[in-house]
Amino acid sequence: MSLLRFVVLAVLLVSSAALPLRAQDDAKKPSAAASGAVQAETPPPAAKPADVASPDAILAATYDVISGPAGQQRDWDRFRSLFVPGARLIPVVARKTGGGYDTRVITPDEYAQKADAYFQKNGFAEREIAHKAERYGNIMQIFSTTNRGTTPRTRNPSRVASTAFNSSMTARAGGW
Repeated sequence: MSLLRFVVLAVLLVSSAALPLRAQDDAKKPSAAASGAVQAETPPPAAKPADVASPDAILAATYDVISGPAGQQRDWDRFRSLFVPGARLIPVVARKTGGGYDTRVITPDEYAQKADAYFQKNGFAEREIAHKAERYGNIMQIFSTTNRGTTPRTRNPSRVASTAFNSSMTARAGGW
């Protein structure tokens, strides 16, 4: 890994009805990551230098990969390249019944598998509208507010299905 490479360590996705993982009915089935089982992961491919040039570039690349019309093949290798081996995504989703929220701990590979099935049938777009970053040493926490909808890169508020909040932790080897 290059000294200038940023890596996404974890992403906390605050759910809305538009979150692809919510469409999956896996609430009763914990992932291998959540149950503590050892799981073989696909080693991440090398990232494009422009995708990891800054924390903003990492988020932009993430949103670019997952956004698109129904049936459009997403570049999951590009998505995986943004994460270090062992990274986890932790979506927070509303319970289907009884109120409250649950979390799921998944790998980038698990996200790609589940989201790909959703994206084959549904358009999805996520566009950042604001963010705040806090840094300590080589670690940066980025809080990103996004609009989600079914039309890529929509700027029309009437086309926005929901607003979401993402929290991403990035690290840079060798300092900022």
